[in-house]
Amino acid sequence: MKNESNRLINLNRIGWLVVINLSIVSFLSDFIYEGSRSILGQYFLLLNIPIFYLGIVVGFSEFIGYFIRYFVGSFIDKFSSFRFLFIYLGYFFNLLSVPLLYFANNFYFILVLVFLERFGKGLRIPPRDAVFSIVSNKCNIESAKIFGIHHLLDQLGAFVGPGFLSIVFFYFQFNDVYHYKLAFLILGIPIIFVFLLLILTNIYFNKIFYYIYHLENSSKNKVQFNNINDSQFNDRKSSIELNEVNKLNSSDKNSRYSYLILVIFSMLVAFGYIDLPIILYHFKSIYGFNNDYLAIICYSLAMVSSAIGGFISSSLFKKSPFFVIIFSLILVIFYPLILVIFYKNIFVFLLVSVFWGWALGTFETTFKILISIFSNEQNVGKMFGMFHTLFGLSWFIGSSFLTFFSQYFEFNFVYFISFIIEIIAFLFFLVFKNKIIVIK
Repeated sequence: MKNESNRLINLNRIGWLVVINLSIVSFLSDFIYEGSRSILGQYFLLLNIPIFYLGIVVGFSEFIGYFIRYFVGSFIDKFSSFRFLFIYLGYFFNLLSVPLLYFANNFYFILVLVFLERFGKGLRIPPRDAVFSIVSNKCNIESAKIFGIHHLLDQLGAFVGPGFLSIVFFYFQFNDVYHYKLAFLILGIPIIFVFLLLILTNIYFNKIFYYIYHLENSSKNKVQFNNINDSQFNDRKSSIELNEVNKLNSSDKNSRYSYLILVIFSMLVAFGYIDLPIILYHFKSIYGFNNDYLAIICYSLAMVSSAIGGFISSSLFKKSPFFVIIFSLILVIFYPLILVIFYKNIFVFLLVSVFWGWALGTFETTFKILISIFSNEQNVGKMFGMFHTLFGLSWFIGSSFLTFFSQYFEFNFVYFISFIIEIIAFLFFLVFKNKIIVIK
């Protein structure tokens, strides 16, 4: 009994080590690639690339990153032993493309590297989320805690990276093409630490099944497991999550319908969401080349707001899911409206960055929580992959659609279109809230 209790404690402890290590990896990786994205819009303007092409590049690269997730998710559902291989490859492409921008001497090389960065992110997201889901099931850790802590560290890195760059740009007066190239190179320094932590995380993840094997053989009457093959284990949700899953799966037809409604809602939100590099492109076109560090500060504020918003929202979601989503929808409705009216005020861009980040952090976290509840160990990769693919497709089409209008109209017209689209998303949520919110 004592040995079994100790193994259960160790199983939980190792599960938390996996979560914390992967979250630190996300902190470092976001430091790198979000730092690069904080100057991407300004860099395109510096190269005299029209904003429509920025919209295409940003939107299509996001779509590539999301689209690949469906196939990767489906693959790892069938071949679970390849999870960490895809995680390694994903981080390799995702992160290495950033310092390589230093050596990019033509526009097309830059485009390839931007696409490669998003492609790498798409490779690693489904297996990483699957690892989190499995840790939740096997180690009796609530998924809301896992995704909340991960998102907090993830977005903290997304804040520190641009924040670091804003200091560099301000102190050293970075403002030309060479300075931007140098910034991309500097961001690549933490890559070595990312892969050292990934190797350690892989070791801890394998230990989970070692402890499960011993629990199975020492006390089958206390803890039931089917087989040491992790793809055949029954889910071990916490009692709260188990009740939620039972409610959700009372009817397979209703479950599929609810999942479809959730995906459509997320696509509406994504379609009207103006990508932050596009907003910062507009910022730089207004305030010129001597305030680059302010644009980076806007990006940094958005990332820290996303971290705080995602963490707080995941903590409150079970108690007040309706309020969490409604509050975020209000933010995405009003931030483009504020830009329509006050876009010539520099402080408005700072405020909008906070709104933009909080809402995005909330949606990213709550969507993951809901999909984690919908899924089981046999289809978790596919469920996340399908969601990410359609979300990314909508983001790409929306970015292209909005920046297309920016060629022929003032930017405030683009903000107004975004406002209308998010109003539609808000009304859709009100109509289908009982299907979207599955946590009571």
